[in-house]
This record gives sequence, structure tokens and C-alpha cells, in this order.
Amino acid sequence: MTPVSPSRRRMKVLTERLPSGFRGRAAGVYRLIVDVGIIMGPALIGLWIERWGFQMAAGAVAIVLVTSICLSGVFIRSACGQRRQER
Repeated sequence: MTPVSPSRRRMKVLTERLPSGFRGRAAGVYRLIVDVGIIMGPALIGLWIERWGFQMAAGAVAIVLVTSICLSGVFIRSACGQRRQER
């Protein structure tokens, strides 16, 4: 069995949670957000480091990380609840 990249695993989870009519659009929006983050994230962190120092930049990254983990938990839980109701 060949290993699956983390990006493909996330996309699989995304498509399993959506109605069939929204899968293409949701996958496109997901990829757009990921690509924008990959391009802009390092540049913005570099600017933060130059302007306010490394500790402020590390704090900003920590806030974004914790926020994304919390939001993921909320959305995954709500998607699981909707899926149970459909059964």
C-alpha cells in the first residue's frame, strides 16, 4: 500500500463531509485558501519579525494555530452531528 500525502487525506475528509453537489466547489475553495496561506504566511511572518520581533511573530503564529485547531474541532463535531442525523 502506497502512503497517502497529508493533503490528500485532508481532501478526502473534506469530501466525505459534504453533499455530493458541493464537493467540487468546496475542494476548490479549500485549495485556494491553502495556497494563499502558503504564499502569504511566510511573507507576513517575516514582516512581523522585522517590525515587532520574533516573540510577537511566534505569538501570532500560536494564536492562528490554536484558533484553527478550535475551529476545526467545532466544524468537525457539527459535521459529525449532521451526518448522524442523516442516517
